Formats: sequence, C-alpha cells, structure tokens
Amino acid sequence: EGGDPTLDPNPGSSTGHHLHFEIRLNGTQVDPLEYISAENPRPVSTFGLIGVNDDVSGASETKSAVCESLLNAGFSKNAVAGILGNIASEGAFRTNNLEDCYEENQCCKINGKNYGFCVHPEIKGFGSDSLYTAGVDSGAYPRSKFVNDWAGYGLIQWTYPTRKAGLYDFAKGQNKSIAALSVQLAYFLQEVKGYSTTWKYLQGNYSAYEIGYNFCVDYEGPAFPC
Repeated sequence: EGGDPTLDPNPGSSTGHHLHFEIRLNGTQVDPLEYISAENPRPVSTFGLIGVNDDVSGASETKSAVCESLLNAGFSKNAVAGILGNIASEGAFRTNNLEDCYEENQCCKINGKNYGFCVHPEIKGFGSDSLYTAGVDSGAYPRSKFVNDWAGYGLIQWTYPTRKAGLYDFAKGQNKSIAALSVQLAYFLQEVKGYSTTWKYLQGNYSAYEIGYNFCVDYEGPAFPC
C-alpha cells in the first residue's frame, strides 16, 4: 500500500519513485514486523539449483545437501522445513530408496490395487536398493517395468507411472543415474510447479506446518491421511 500523502507525503530520504509500505491500526502506524515474518519472507529467486553435489553419501549428508540446495535456490526456511519433513517421511533422505514394503517382501495392496513385486516379481530378486537402481540405469530392468511397477522410489517416493516416467526421462536427458541428487531435486522443482496449491504454500508466508501439510496432501497425494 502507498502511504497517505496527506499525512506524510515523502517520508524518509527518497528522491524518486518508490513503494512506501506501512501498516496502520486505527490510523496509527504500527510495527509491520508484528504482522509479517522477517524469518520467512516471500522468496525472490527463480528457484534455480546450482552446484548440487551428487557425491554425497548417507542420509545425514543428503539431508544437509538438500537443505543447503533449497535454501540457496531461494526457498524460505519454513518452506525448506516443510519439504524436508515430507522427504524424511517419504524417502528417508536416500535417493535410491525403494519403498520398504517391497524390500521386505510384503505385498502392498492399497484401495484394492496390487503394487510392487506383486506386479513385477523381479523386484524381489534385486536384493538391495543399489542393485535395483543399477538395473534401471543399465536397462536390465527396462523403463516399462520401472515406470509401471508402482514401487515408490527416491527422495519423494515417486510411485505413479506418469511421475516415474518423468523422473526416468529427466535422468536420461541429463545422462545421469535416476538416483543422482541433482536429478531428483531438479525434477522435483520442475514437477512441483504444476501443483498450484503446493506451489502457493511453498512461495507464500506460511508456517512450516501449513507448508508441510499442504505439500503432503496436494503434491504427494498419499493413499493414507497426512
């Protein structure tokens, strides 16, 4: 809002066109920091990733790398906290995480639909996340099976065929592994912009809880309540 020129036509030492922002309560100027958060300003960058380290190993290092990358990309601290909370519960900060129920040979059935090794028994034979990833990267486990096996994969636990296809094609376009941190973060940023509610909360001045909750409900689209 512009200031009221009848009250204060040119406050401060401005010498040209400018935006004057203030908050008044019943006509009296009040501290705007009581109404907006200095710790969680609206981001001003284009959310571009730079210098993501694909050589990090272990959940702790990956968590730090994801946090640093997202902060450097311009996301607020609250937005990063909301994203990290969801990644922790989804992929446990392991980029090659193949959803645990498949590794443990437990047949998942959600809303009457079979998932994982119930659809493609070969999943059971890989024996580890790393071997599954290597099979996908090499083509031994072809794109058609990776896309359609309904096994949650990676930081976000991509599960739906169209979303896994996007991740696979994005990685191939970068000539990198589907488990590369730079691939998964860049694909996430590309994908999440298409989810209007999630993007609204990630860009806005909301609490970490509000951001995390709406990220879960809108972007992750879980089979079970957040």
